[in-house]
Amino acid sequence: MVSSAFNENRAFPEIPSDNSSAKPAEKADAPYPWVISPVLDFVFIYGGVFWLMCVMHVMLFGFNAANLENLKYHVGGPVDWGVSQWWVLMAMVTPVLINNTHTWATYMRIYGSTEDRERFKFYGRYLIWAPLILFVSALIYPPLQGWVVYVHMGWVFQHYTSQTYGVGLIYCYKRNYVMSAREKQIYKLLLASISGYVITQLACMREAVPADMWGVPLPFLGLPREIHTAAVGFLIVMSVMFTGMVIVHYFKHKRMMPFPTLTMTLGVALLGMATDYGSLIAWLWAPPFLHGAQYCLISLSYYLKEKGLPNGWSSADISKALLTKPAIKWMAWAIIGGNFIYVVIPHIMADFGWSFMAIVSVVQGCVNFHHFLTDGAIWKLRDAKTRQLLIS
Repeated sequence: MVSSAFNENRAFPEIPSDNSSAKPAEKADAPYPWVISPVLDFVFIYGGVFWLMCVMHVMLFGFNAANLENLKYHVGGPVDWGVSQWWVLMAMVTPVLINNTHTWATYMRIYGSTEDRERFKFYGRYLIWAPLILFVSALIYPPLQGWVVYVHMGWVFQHYTSQTYGVGLIYCYKRNYVMSAREKQIYKLLLASISGYVITQLACMREAVPADMWGVPLPFLGLPREIHTAAVGFLIVMSVMFTGMVIVHYFKHKRMMPFPTLTMTLGVALLGMATDYGSLIAWLWAPPFLHGAQYCLISLSYYLKEKGLPNGWSSADISKALLTKPAIKWMAWAIIGGNFIYVVIPHIMADFGWSFMAIVSVVQGCVNFHHFLTDGAIWKLRDAKTRQLLIS
């Protein structure tokens, strides 16, 4: 049995070299094609469950709320009630266990070791005060709350597409799908065009921006609609170029872009372009299953590899490490930390007369601005150590 205790230099004690889990030397150098495992990657990383939940939601309830009145398939009273309540429970639990948690994983990275604290000291010592200053300022000057939420609505989508690009590249590297600099640029611009579609919609189309968010009145930039029209054209051009790139690459190199990369890319496109209740359904299941869980498991995988897998283990054994004490402790702290920010603090503020959901929205924006900026520094695939640990 593998010990779950860390020692000074290694996360796990060494395992004898003749252990049955050891991999042949010639295979050890090949990148492991999954981040964790085929099943866990499908469920939590590349969006398989996001697609399943969206499809099942529409099949069971149509483009409506997940409640008993909207249930399409009436099997029987207890079964119908159980299905609808399970759906509601999932919608309530996933933000607590996944959405809130992933933000704290960023802090566990920048404060995780002496090396990281020094390396990311700008983000961990100085920029870390920005969310608090912005939050206090928003409480003192209420109109600022609306701007925090409004800017966050657009920036969070850019954050989603940026993460999709990075994780998509990880799967490409792991599957030996080698893109040229031009192909990478096309892929990056495709995701940027999806982000641009959403952001210009929020900036140019009054009907795309609610009057308020959980009681926080929202401003509206009111830029010319022609800017959004141009963004739509750019999206169409990049979609055609990306499709052509994938097809040409397949016929030229006999390799298809990895399915996980395509699944994530289509998922974030659906999230950005779905309308009406379809958009609400997509936003219900994308934050946990197309972003938050993805971030948490990749961060945890990085943490465990950085600390050191047992001697003789390969990255293919990373799923076993998820059951060890260091991994469980990491996940527990991530859940506690994330929910302290997004649940405990708003509850404390609510006790003093503030609207709970309004404070959640403002806190989310203030904290996430730091989260977005910090992520751009800590997950650079150009960095040799980061690339080696993410792709191994």
